[in-house]
Amino acid sequence: MAHPILPLLPLIASTAQTTIGIDAVVAIPVLADLSPADASRFFNRYFYRLLGPIITLGTASSMIGSYIYFRRGGNAYFGWGALLAGLHFAYVPLVMYPCQTILENKTNKDDPRSVEKAVKKWVRVHKFRLVGDIMSAVCFTLALSAKD
Repeated sequence: MAHPILPLLPLIASTAQTTIGIDAVVAIPVLADLSPADASRFFNRYFYRLLGPIITLGTASSMIGSYIYFRRGGNAYFGWGALLAGLHFAYVPLVMYPCQTILENKTNKDDPRSVEKAVKKWVRVHKFRLVGDIMSAVCFTLALSAKD
């Protein structure tokens, strides 16, 4: 039987990632109201350099924690949670970072409409990631509520 605290770790990590994702989806449209230079600076510093590594580390810890729990006799929902967290772990560096780099390179920072289009595209990419977070959190919640 796994330690009773162990299943809480991936659940907490997944919930934190989901919260960050919801905050980001709500906050990103505010960028369209900033000047193009300010929006670009915020985009670059806040999301690419700060949140990206936090989300990636959170996903990795979530995946490892759920795998350990699953191997020590946890239920199958943790296996699904680990799989979803692993897919998320791959999605952040392989899809999100390149998308952001492409958007930044294609965006004319002096044209507010170009910045607004880039922000809308980034929101779409981010919402897709958020769905993975929510599904992972649901799996971990089901695992906690299921009987061993």
